[in-house]
Amino acid sequence: MFRIPFLARGPSEFFRNLVKTNIRTREKEGIIRIDMIHLLMQARKGELTKDTQQDEDQGHMSPGKAGKLDLTDEDIVAQAMVFFLAGFDTASTLLCYTTHLLAVNEDAQVQLQSEIDDMLRETGENISYEAIQAMKYLDMVISESLRVFPPVDNVDRVCVKPYSIPAKGNQPGTNFQVDDIALIHILGLHRDPEFFPEPDRFDPERFSEENKSSIKPFTYMPFGLGQRSCIGNRFALMEAKVALVYLLSRFSLRVVDKTTVKIEFSANSLTPTPKGGFWLGIQLRDRKE
Repeated sequence: MFRIPFLARGPSEFFRNLVKTNIRTREKEGIIRIDMIHLLMQARKGELTKDTQQDEDQGHMSPGKAGKLDLTDEDIVAQAMVFFLAGFDTASTLLCYTTHLLAVNEDAQVQLQSEIDDMLRETGENISYEAIQAMKYLDMVISESLRVFPPVDNVDRVCVKPYSIPAKGNQPGTNFQVDDIALIHILGLHRDPEFFPEPDRFDPERFSEENKSSIKPFTYMPFGLGQRSCIGNRFALMEAKVALVYLLSRFSLRVVDKTTVKIEFSANSLTPTPKGGFWLGIQLRDRKE
């Protein structure tokens, strides 16, 4: 509508040329790398197949062999850009809010550091993918941080068939027609006391094995849900987890005079960003204690 580009022309052209040159080189020289661009190129040729049973177990739409997709080079560039931005921007935002919450909630920080120390002793300081994935409290902390401060506070979806939402209480019903756009307020769902008691309180125990089954489906969606959920969510989660393990194994996070304990969002950002930024103290740990 306003013809305002999402990215400046220089970085946008650089990324576009980089991806297109990469595609041409792979096609010309028969180079195969098991990465996202390769998967998109396979999808364009109709050669993308399901590799494991895991997709079926998780309920993903993954037929045995997909038909050809009408993907242009520009489409592949766009998907690569979304993956890049979703992976890095989401991870940095997640890390900022998680470190803030851990500094303010020292008990949770101490418990997480204890789990990190145990993992490092058991693995001989060898931080691996498998070791990170086995850390239950780390996952609980990340999950609760994403509930309190989702990196993206809303997502939209285009209606593909007429649908009516019935009236409830004082709320009137809503009728959607084809091509109507529904805006889903993630932050509103995550902070609704009907779904999460004491919603403003940081409580990783909400996501313990005993409690997470009580979370009502479709009320927790930090990366969206379904086929069009955030393409970089697993990448972002692993980045954030690894960074937290390295950081908290060496340092403790402290509240300082400039720390704003109760965060207020800035009105000058498209994503939930605190007024005045993040300010924390970092104290070197003595893991011998």
